[in-house]
Amino acid sequence: MNGQQIMKNIAAQKGTKDLIIEILTENWPLSAKEIANGVQKNYPGNITYQAIHKSLGELEGELVISKTDGKYNLNIEWVMDNKKKFEDIESQLTKTSKVENKTTILKHESYHEFGRALLQVFANEMEKGTVRDACSFQKHLWWTFVLQKDEYYWFKKSGESKSKIACTGDSLIDQWVSTVYKLAGHEVKLGVDYKSSCDIVVSGDRVYQIYFPEKLRQLMAKTCSQTKGPLDIFKNDYHQIMYAKTGTTKTVIIRDKDLADHFRSEIKAVWEATV
Repeated sequence: MNGQQIMKNIAAQKGTKDLIIEILTENWPLSAKEIANGVQKNYPGNITYQAIHKSLGELEGELVISKTDGKYNLNIEWVMDNKKKFEDIESQLTKTSKVENKTTILKHESYHEFGRALLQVFANEMEKGTVRDACSFQKHLWWTFVLQKDEYYWFKKSGESKSKIACTGDSLIDQWVSTVYKLAGHEVKLGVDYKSSCDIVVSGDRVYQIYFPEKLRQLMAKTCSQTKGPLDIFKNDYHQIMYAKTGTTKTVIIRDKDLADHFRSEIKAVWEATV
């Protein structure tokens, strides 16, 4: 496709009125002949002088342009009105972007990927010093099983926040892992009475909502109920829970002070109510 054909296509898509407005934003005032010359020069095609003259009359009737001494100019009132409209649109888009930017969603296909990725998120927060008044609700305690040697530094450092951890589970696995949390510096209570469709972590003005896939939740519950001794965990679906792709775990991170305060109050209330 040659340049002239491209210009014809552009002119066809924009329409004669749009082309006239575009030309008058670059040079003004212009006579009808000068406008026609500008259209033909910039967008060579089949737009006739008669079509341009008709469009000029319509634009003048719509108060988009005005004519003085035989020359056309954009109507200042129309320009200001459109400026306000675009400013309003920009304002709405900016507000929408700010709201969207407050929410982040992380997706992982295995518990191992999820656990390591979320620890990195918390490690970054700890480095920035934004971990404040932290608490969490968990159905079962598993995180320490996925950590590698170098990651235990950050897990141990997380204990400096002395967060309160409320867990509905009270299985042997929950008891083992709670001991590790306590040794790091956290406070843990098992067997709390709290209903939630997801695990929740709260720190500062951030809420982390963790949604495990149904298959993974069932495997966790099964393994916790069937583990009666130290070796049972390695027999009862442990590797499938840790490493298999059992579905997508979604972590929704929301920065909202009011929401964080709401969940913080709820979690602390059930934590305090548990003996």
